[in-house]
Amino acid sequence: MKSMKQLEKHGLDFEKIKAYQVLCLPENIETASTEEELIDTAHNANFCKLLREAGIKCANSYDLGLETVELERRGIELWFGVTYILDKLAIPVLTAVISSLLTLELQKKQNFSTKSIEGENNNKIHIELRIIEGNNIYRSINYDGNFEDFQKIINDIKNVNPKDNNN
Repeated sequence: MKSMKQLEKHGLDFEKIKAYQVLCLPENIETASTEEELIDTAHNANFCKLLREAGIKCANSYDLGLETVELERRGIELWFGVTYILDKLAIPVLTAVISSLLTLELQKKQNFSTKSIEGENNNKIHIELRIIEGNNIYRSINYDGNFEDFQKIINDIKNVNPKDNNN
């Protein structure tokens, strides 16, 4: 089972991390060798902002003192980073925020053609979710696919029992 210890190489302060329910971290936080290699996305920053507005104690790379490059992708795909869920009580709000984001993006994209020349649906989301229990990753979801199928996964995540939280 993976551990949160892998984040130590970027100098993250675990005492500071414990104050948050959710961490929205760069998409390559687990694979980058140095802080200079870290890539954050504009979608990830917006996601963190929306979680805060919904009442979730959420931190992004800036809050944790990481110097990252922010990448703004302008295509029709949504690119998030690695989201660590430290408090299972945040799951219902987190899933509601993701669902709202997907709905908004689908509505915006309906004004444009979302079909490629081959007729493929290009409404894609790229996200990694880590549900943390104690200091270990309890459940991990890496998703690169269409919005509709991800919505089904989000509905499944809602079934994680918040009462099992060890925080």
